[in-house]
Amino acid sequence: MNTPLSVLLIEDSENDALLLLNEFEQAGFETSSRRVQSAPELRAALDERSWDVVISDHSLPRFNSFAALEIIRARGLELPFLIVSGTIGDEDAVRAMKAGAQDYILKDNLKRLVPAVRRELKEARIRLEKNQVQMELDRLISRQKLLATAVEQAAEAISIAGSDGNLQYTNPAFVNMSGYTVEEVLGRKLCFPWGEENISLFENEVWPALVRGEAWTGHIKKRKKDGSLYHSNTTISPVQDDAGRIVNYVSVCRDITRELDLRNQLSQAQKMEAIGALAGGVAHDFNNLLTIVLGYAELLLMNKDLGEEVRSDLEKIAQAAQNGGELVQRLMMFSRKAEIKARPINLNQQIEKLQKLLSRTIPKMIEIRLHLAEDLAVVNADPTQMEQVLMNLAVNSKHAMPDGGRLAIETRNILLDEEYCRLHVEARPGEYVLLAVSDTGHGMDDKTMQRIFEPFFTTKGPGEGTGLGLAMVYAIIKQHQGHIRCYSTPGQGTTFKIYLPVFQGQGREVKASRKKSLPRGGRETILLVDDEPAILDMGVRILGSAGYKVILASTGEEALEAFQKARGEVALIVLDLIMPGMGGRRCLKKIRRLDDRVKIVISSGHTEFGLERNTLPEGADGFISKPFTMSELLRPVREVLDRKRD
Repeated sequence: MNTPLSVLLIEDSENDALLLLNEFEQAGFETSSRRVQSAPELRAALDERSWDVVISDHSLPRFNSFAALEIIRARGLELPFLIVSGTIGDEDAVRAMKAGAQDYILKDNLKRLVPAVRRELKEARIRLEKNQVQMELDRLISRQKLLATAVEQAAEAISIAGSDGNLQYTNPAFVNMSGYTVEEVLGRKLCFPWGEENISLFENEVWPALVRGEAWTGHIKKRKKDGSLYHSNTTISPVQDDAGRIVNYVSVCRDITRELDLRNQLSQAQKMEAIGALAGGVAHDFNNLLTIVLGYAELLLMNKDLGEEVRSDLEKIAQAAQNGGELVQRLMMFSRKAEIKARPINLNQQIEKLQKLLSRTIPKMIEIRLHLAEDLAVVNADPTQMEQVLMNLAVNSKHAMPDGGRLAIETRNILLDEEYCRLHVEARPGEYVLLAVSDTGHGMDDKTMQRIFEPFFTTKGPGEGTGLGLAMVYAIIKQHQGHIRCYSTPGQGTTFKIYLPVFQGQGREVKASRKKSLPRGGRETILLVDDEPAILDMGVRILGSAGYKVILASTGEEALEAFQKARGEVALIVLDLIMPGMGGRRCLKKIRRLDDRVKIVISSGHTEFGLERNTLPEGADGFISKPFTMSELLRPVREVLDRKRD
């Protein structure tokens, strides 16, 4: 069987090329070839395929062997290169050999061609094999270096013990994690430093499993050199040789102290969510009761014939009901579901208004500095709650600086990018206003900082604090779709950074309405829907006293039936959001399908939905918060009725 051979010929004479190929065929080669005569043709041939050997004439009209060698070597190719020439001087021959040619043959002595090619093909195979061996060796060395580097730089603590269980190696992560030096570790048992309480576990459970060739994984509480405890997720695996004998044990440990802490924080958050859900569940009924008490008290107060003592008692009842409603809102703040009265505001204005109060509240030995951005963006926030945030943080700073110091309040615009948000799970990319409150007080350690937002957690002495201040701050900021970060170092002060989303609307800061007169009534027909009979009765009396005609319904199903019967007559529906059976939201949607022009006002004391006047359920025209006064019921009813449809 002929031996295949691919030959690249650099030759300007076709006859000479045929003579060369004939030599190979007579020697038993099955050749494939291409003849080129210039540098471009040579480059094209090299791009086209791989070649076994290159045979070049020394001198061509537009090309020569030196130029060909330069092109081939520039590509890093180690092809056998032989010069076959009619005439080549000794000086050129030596120069060609130095340039990389393997041999030169005169055309009148072509009998040397085939043996020379066979020799060079053999040498090429040897070079290739050597290169492959060297490359494999380099890969092994690189892999070992990579493995050694990976072990040395791994975040996990990696230790290797001999078959006797004594440690022979440990990486820097183990040193950083445990606090022990390498010298203090080597020669110790594999269970070092598990602590005395875990020795029996190692001896009775872990070591027997390892000796049997089984890997072991578990959660171990370990003790650092300084005596502090840390939690480690540990895996120990036996390493066996080709004969199946255990020669080493490899231990990989990961410090999960922070993960457990985050898990505890999540558990705490879930607990608070459960409390919030419970509070939200009872809020509806509680607010209904308060609405009834307040409503009937106000109705009775309309009687001009009441004695002064009775009137005074009724006013106290009404005031107590209002206070009860405010108490519910404060308690619901912990679940971040209490209603916020947000409007577009400039935080700088809020801070400047509060500065005078802070100057009277903060001791004189504490210097107050303001660093407020001139071009500060507007945020959509509740001004009262923002004042509460600032006051709570300022008071905290005051307690942290009993001997005086500096309180700094800063505002500026900031853009949170994807990278920041990747590292701070509560953040979302976008434009924010940053409010930073810093002090030069005694600061906090990491353990304290992990708990500062927990309700009822305080570092103050008995009777000096409730532990609700920072919990309220956290709840307010979360409810405003922002997030808060705390940075503190013992002895170097504390900084709270609050990020509030920039308001995307076009509105400007609106001054609060101060209307106190009772809104005017009307002659329209109103469908009042509520599952509480007492609220229906009170609603009829309040709305009826203002001149309205009232139709009642106690469920969503009754509301649909009543609306269909008086469809052309009903001008407005006051719809309770939380009712048994068909809820208010479903009822609203069904009514909208029947008539998309009828006006609907939502009434709710259940704050689970976080309703605000600017975030009503789809299809609603207004909102009434329970418990409501006569004015708080009549005003939105009149405003919505007077509002023109687009």
